[in-house]
Amino acid sequence: MRILTAALLCFIIASASYSSTVATIIFGKSGLPDYSLILILLSTYLMLEGIYAIEKERQQQSEQLRDDARRHLRSYEKAENAKNQDDSENEKLKLALRDAETKLNELRRDAEKGGTNINAEIVNFLGILQEQGRLVDFLMDDITAYDDAQVGSAARVVHQGCRELLDQYFEIAPVFEGNEGSSTELGDDFSTQMYRIVGTSGGQPPYKGTVVHRGWRTAKVNIPKVSASLTSGEPLDIIAPAQVEVD
Repeated sequence: MRILTAALLCFIIASASYSSTVATIIFGKSGLPDYSLILILLSTYLMLEGIYAIEKERQQQSEQLRDDARRHLRSYEKAENAKNQDDSENEKLKLALRDAETKLNELRRDAEKGGTNINAEIVNFLGILQEQGRLVDFLMDDITAYDDAQVGSAARVVHQGCRELLDQYFEIAPVFEGNEGSSTELGDDFSTQMYRIVGTSGGQPPYKGTVVHRGWRTAKVNIPKVSASLTSGEPLDIIAPAQVEVD
């Protein structure tokens, strides 16, 4: 726009040097410049400059609006992608929680069922001790009315029957292989399940002391299993049934 305006002015001024008519128009009859025409040309130039500036500003604003629209579109696409990803993650979490809840319920049912079987097996084994060793009879009886000889005689029967059951269902061995009364030393890493400190312990391990009880452990447990069919509808608290001798 500026180049066209300047070229137009140059053309008019150059033509004035060769054409008396143009010179008369531009400079008047006296040969002096006609300032009104020059002002018109300058006004036209300034107007064209203003139009050019306005058009340029409008183009810049349009470009800025397009850039803003592109940025907003990209932001919207990112937000939409993030939302879709969050929805997908939330759905996965819901499915994982649902699966975990299902597995937890299954484990709870198995634990309850297993606990029932374990209780039944304990009661059943105690019933075997009663049946073959009369252990419950011996422990629940009030022995204060009997003398030592009677208690000793009954204890011998109980000891024999229960010892046979222990040998049958367990493989029992002492924790400490030596004899009671022997000296031993417990290091820093000794097992508190295998050894119990009694008396006054001085400071921190290692400890030196005397074995007052060897302890017991089992290398085999073979308690009779109770069938699941027996635990359904059957009383689980009966150690030994009452005996009735009919007439």
